[in-house]
Amino acid sequence: MRAKRKNRYIGLKFNMLSNITHSIGVKKVLPAFLAMLALVGSEVHAEPPVPADILPGAANPGVQLEQAREAMERERIAEQIKEDEATRNEQVEGVPENEPKSADVEMKFDLKKIETDPSMVLKQEEIDNVTSPYVGKSITVKDLYKIIDDINNLYIKKEYMTCRAFLPPQTIHEGVVHINLVEGRTGNVTVEGNKSTNTGYITSWFPLKEGEIANTGTLNRSLQRFNRTNDVALRIKMQAGKKEGTTDYVLYAFEPKLHNFTLYSDNNGYETSGRYRYGFFYNWRSVTGRRDSLRLSYLHSSGSNAYSIGYTSPLGTSGLKLDLDYTGNKNEVVSGDLKPLGIEGDAKAYSVGLRFPLAVTNTNRCELGLTYLSQKSKTTLGHGRIPWIDDKLTRYNLYVAFTNYGKDSVFYHRYGLMRSNKTNMYGVKENVNLYQINMYWRKGLPNKHAFVTRFSGQFGDKSYMSTTNRFYVGGMNTVRGYEESFISGDKGFALGLEYHFPINGDKLHGFTFLDYGWVDGGYAIPGANTLMSTGVGVIWENNNDFNASLLLGVPLKRDVGGKKTDSVRLQFSISKTF
Repeated sequence: MRAKRKNRYIGLKFNMLSNITHSIGVKKVLPAFLAMLALVGSEVHAEPPVPADILPGAANPGVQLEQAREAMERERIAEQIKEDEATRNEQVEGVPENEPKSADVEMKFDLKKIETDPSMVLKQEEIDNVTSPYVGKSITVKDLYKIIDDINNLYIKKEYMTCRAFLPPQTIHEGVVHINLVEGRTGNVTVEGNKSTNTGYITSWFPLKEGEIANTGTLNRSLQRFNRTNDVALRIKMQAGKKEGTTDYVLYAFEPKLHNFTLYSDNNGYETSGRYRYGFFYNWRSVTGRRDSLRLSYLHSSGSNAYSIGYTSPLGTSGLKLDLDYTGNKNEVVSGDLKPLGIEGDAKAYSVGLRFPLAVTNTNRCELGLTYLSQKSKTTLGHGRIPWIDDKLTRYNLYVAFTNYGKDSVFYHRYGLMRSNKTNMYGVKENVNLYQINMYWRKGLPNKHAFVTRFSGQFGDKSYMSTTNRFYVGGMNTVRGYEESFISGDKGFALGLEYHFPINGDKLHGFTFLDYGWVDGGYAIPGANTLMSTGVGVIWENNNDFNASLLLGVPLKRDVGGKKTDSVRLQFSISKTF
């Protein structure tokens, strides 16, 4: 029954193709394309592909939309790493010093008893453990200061930096010594520099309640979590309180620009729908004063119009974030062998995601994420006359990501499990599990040199997956020097090695690279399933306002399955932020 249904589906697609080629007067349409269609009726494959999936991913608006989402995620991660590195060593400032010690340390006396002020932090048993070894013995003033230091070490161990033990001026009578325990309670808490952030939003992250004793360690951890999960950098300074026995706190906020508008252009588009692209990106930060953000983007080429709108909002004070995104892409094949078929496509998708930092320190970040996506993709032939693809796609993506920061290095690695459910226009379903991995490692070297490694991979649990679920190799983010999404397969990986060196200070630097990509399974052709390239490039960065890159890629494998590539490929990108 399933085979008959498949055959009827295949026959209908062949009739559609015949009708459209006849109607547009094409007598000889893509011998290679038709040869691939002939594979549909072959008994060689246990699960032969359907004709709609023979079209390359570059002609599928849903595939282009997925590539755009991946590019935006890479930009988000790069921005996150940059912000983390800028604030990773921030700690509460202004820790009080110990009281100066007396120079008279030789006087001896018999210690009978040590009295202390009541403590809200230390247990009496803890204090007695420090003082009891000295009681009933002949000691010096130096021994008294040793007791003071030991009590202060208890405060330090418990991370109460506003608490101190002091030896006040006194006359020692009958061997009784009194030690003051000054446990600074929270006084005034003020926030400065927060032009676009609500004061209440900032203070809600920190356990600073008037009249209570603040734990400095808890404050530092809250500061790290705040700085790592918000786009505003915060510093905290302690100072002597206006009221006796209190400590005041000043929270300084260093906010980024409220509105960012970026003009962008590159030639990294698809050959079939136009390499040269231009557009804009807009980011409105702290829309409601809670460090939420609204994002808009538009990117145009001769055969495509891609757009997106996104909103991110923090949920509570743990770092949990909600991501809402709506993306769309309309494309048309305007060049290449497939142009006579009049291929046009339209894809729209919305997604809902949650990101939660499981652990945040000054050297490590661990993030758990869950995303739901719903997408509809349509492709027609004959400029809208013949429906070819009408897919509905739902995805559930669970991932865990780690970022490790060293003295001069950063290592990001992400592991994901994606459940992808697709239904085509005839009700044929494709349910697959995709296992994905992404890595980025940068190692700083002397004299501002650096070594960079990038890796991405996917493994699917089925063969002959649709274009939407395949892994693509070729282009700026995988193997440079080749067309975007040049080859694909059910599984594969891409590895890039880069060496960076300065040319003109911090603004201009160059790099060399070596890229390699491999795909397998399903549509991957043995002998034509690998790409390899090398090249050089330069990058100009000017305080994030103006950025440009120029890259010359050289394919080391020019004949891929009978398809020739250019000997060199020049790629550029340029952006200006206002």
